[in-house]
Amino acid sequence: MAKHCEATVPESSHLSALLEKQGCCPHCGGNRYYRFGKDHGTQRFKCKDCGRTFTEYTGTWQQKLHKKGLVKAYMHLMSEQKSLDRISAALHINKKTAFDWRHKILRSLKQDEGGSFSGITESDETFFEKSDKGSRHLGRKPRKRGGGGKGKGASKDKVTVIVTADRKNDLNMTFCGYGRLTKAEITESLHTPLPQGTVLCSDGHVSYKGYAMDNHIEHVVIRADLGWHVKRGFYHIQHVNSLHSRLK
Repeated sequence: MAKHCEATVPESSHLSALLEKQGCCPHCGGNRYYRFGKDHGTQRFKCKDCGRTFTEYTGTWQQKLHKKGLVKAYMHLMSEQKSLDRISAALHINKKTAFDWRHKILRSLKQDEGGSFSGITESDETFFEKSDKGSRHLGRKPRKRGGGGKGKGASKDKVTVIVTADRKNDLNMTFCGYGRLTKAEITESLHTPLPQGTVLCSDGHVSYKGYAMDNHIEHVVIRADLGWHVKRGFYHIQHVNSLHSRLK
């Protein structure tokens, strides 16, 4: 991603901000620059401080992207959870291009590291089958593509991902290793401890209890295995469970 000055200006208005000298150079942060021709139809600028050139897309996922005019339509289709086949057919682009764009967008999303979470915050882990594609020393029986392993939940052959979100859509998704979740992995996922006043909602995993005790925050346990889905009318982990489904 671009430097902090880019993050403060939405991409739709970033060019106008640069033209009005309200933006800054993504290389050095300077605000002394001038127009310096065009780059494939996009206005280019040259910084007087560092001497480097840039455009409104420098440092963003669209920097070397062709067909930038399709980005808005692509993101609309992506938000509707359309498949890559449907997106490539609707926009008349190659399926590999649709795949690459999706991953560029996902990599560019800034995740919260814990400090800005507030209020009711949900956290839960989910598991993915570990891929050993290309391995010449497979330590297990091979499975068909897309097939699942034996059993549900944690195992050394499954990848663990922690998903944390609050009710104002701050989000953190972190790969934390293989097998059963630990308190240290929760702490590493949220580099900045959840602030005082936060109410952490999770399942009954003891690691969440330990994390809440260490950081002196309220902890509400939701035991779906006991038929507990909502406590006191508004404590639940349904948002992160929905994110698990969408992520998979």
